[in-house]
Amino acid sequence: MRLPPCQPPHRASLALVLGAALAFAPLGGGGTARAQAIGQGFELERQGKLDQAAAVYLATLRGDTANLAALLGLERVLPPLGRLRELLPLVHRALARDSLSSPLRGVEPRQRGGRGAAVGGAGTGGGRR
Repeated sequence: MRLPPCQPPHRASLALVLGAALAFAPLGGGGTARAQAIGQGFELERQGKLDQAAAVYLATLRGDTANLAALLGLERVLPPLGRLRELLPLVHRALARDSLSSPLRGVEPRQRGGRGAAVGGAGTGGGRR
């Protein structure tokens, strides 16, 4: 007997369950689960379900505050949701954990200006020389 296909509310529940599982996953063995959640977040993002994708990325950051993929995901989905201001404190928390990470340090300047690459790519590359 075949089960009926998943309806959107089930997918939303799945995203929340995955996010909750990541939030409580031990740091040592949660890498695979976090990578799967990032994939789920990207899929939700691709489907235009930005609020659900944001929830997955935020849950990933609760388990790993310096997760670059989750921060970059949030950098893409929060602006259209009008929630970009939420990102800078998360970037600062990530930098407090890993201050030498060049990729993490690259996210911060884009957020300090409040615009730039995080909002449709306008102004990327900057005017600095």
